[in-house]
Amino acid sequence: MTNRVLLASLAVGALAAPLPGPAAALAEPAIKEIVIRPVEPVVGPSGSVRLVIDVIARGAEGEDGVTIDVAPGRPPKGAPPAPEPAISPEPDPTPPPQEPVTWTGGVEPSEPPSEPPSEPPSQPPSGPPSQPPSDPPVEPPSQSPSDPPSDSSGRSSVPSAGQSSGQSSGQSSVPSVGQSSGPQSGTPSPTAASPSPGSTRPTADPTAIPAVAPAARTSMDQGAAPARHAEPMSATGMRHAAAPGDWETWRFLPARGLNRFYPTGVWTITATARTEAGVRAVAYSTFTLRRETRLASVRATRVRGVKAVRLSGALNRVDPQGYTDYAPFAGTRLEILHRRPRSQEWTTAGTATTRRDGSFSRTVSGRAKGWWQIRYTGSAHYAEKSSTVLKIGR
Repeated sequence: MTNRVLLASLAVGALAAPLPGPAAALAEPAIKEIVIRPVEPVVGPSGSVRLVIDVIARGAEGEDGVTIDVAPGRPPKGAPPAPEPAISPEPDPTPPPQEPVTWTGGVEPSEPPSEPPSEPPSQPPSGPPSQPPSDPPVEPPSQSPSDPPSDSSGRSSVPSAGQSSGQSSGQSSVPSVGQSSGPQSGTPSPTAASPSPGSTRPTADPTAIPAVAPAARTSMDQGAAPARHAEPMSATGMRHAAAPGDWETWRFLPARGLNRFYPTGVWTITATARTEAGVRAVAYSTFTLRRETRLASVRATRVRGVKAVRLSGALNRVDPQGYTDYAPFAGTRLEILHRRPRSQEWTTAGTATTRRDGSFSRTVSGRAKGWWQIRYTGSAHYAEKSSTVLKIGR
């Protein structure tokens, strides 16, 4: 009888013991961070900017465990706040150290003869250009000029520091008409034609990741017509699996870079991590795409007979219409910075506004000797630019 009671008690205890939860409960997806390099992409008159996007996530399952979309515009309303790019609202008035250019000429008259701007004003033709405006000539795009540049896909992956490895992959996207996905062998050659969707193969060694710095800018993907309504582009990412619950880094290397024909301003990266059961986690991050600016023919000359300096030059920007490499940047405010002899502090001595042809001139009274510099502080669409430091001596 004692044995029977003991066995019955053990059976009841076994039935009352909690059952272990399913392994899937540990794999609920989450996204910790989205990292983009370069942080502040700037496009010039030719070439393109290649993005490197890392999504740090866990719990993703399957070959498409993590995917991304990259498109112009801000995150949708009601979405979790996206981290804005780390851009100082008020730039530091101290210019970066440069080798000063010493002014060696004599005094200038109070009104020096006018000098032509660095570039004549651009006069857009009445009709669209017969060929892509970039210089040197580039290969024409495969699609019609009214469509934004298309895209192919890239593939690669790395684990986060101190994590173990495994297998799975995710998709990504960047602005182009036809979305495509598929593994790619590293970073494509700048002169190679873009592969057709799904025609590429994964690298033999998935851990062989191209260096980030060389991938930031390459000379390719130019000559396409302006993409006024760009659609999301796509790429494919790979990762090394870690132990359950560990964070993994999914790296995306879009095969086609961003160039001058893509919309400037805020872009949004939408990352989605999912499980095979359909559970999803979505996160957003933003960056700002800008066009390049250029200061040309900047001069600082001492005014004859008075304690004053006259500064002049021209500000140009990458032509948003695509007719020329650079066009005058009219109606733009510039800062005039000055540093006195035997001083390390830069101060704002005044401002100047560019004319219709992009040129500017301004006479600053009350100071002459020292170092001078012109600076454009930038905007949401155009990158900041500083001139060479000019020195006026005795």
